[in-house]
Amino acid sequence: MRDAVDKIGELEEGLHIYAAIRALPERQHDTIVLLYCLGYSVGEAADILGVSQAGVRSTARYARHRLREILDTDNRTEREEK
Repeated sequence: MRDAVDKIGELEEGLHIYAAIRALPERQHDTIVLLYCLGYSVGEAADILGVSQAGVRSTARYARHRLREILDTDNRTEREEK
């Protein structure tokens, strides 16, 4: 039973992360999906997005920062509700 609870928690966390990714601006969303969900390299993502590799790295950095903000705000809200 304990393993089932852990799996449910993992699923909830995964859904929470994907919801945060969906909340990103389009370019940041696309960059995160290509790099971290689909596993493309920076070079491959740059080719797909039609930007430089430096542009992909920069966009990913801003996206990760925004994701931290979104997830931290969501976690803070959950703690306050309890």
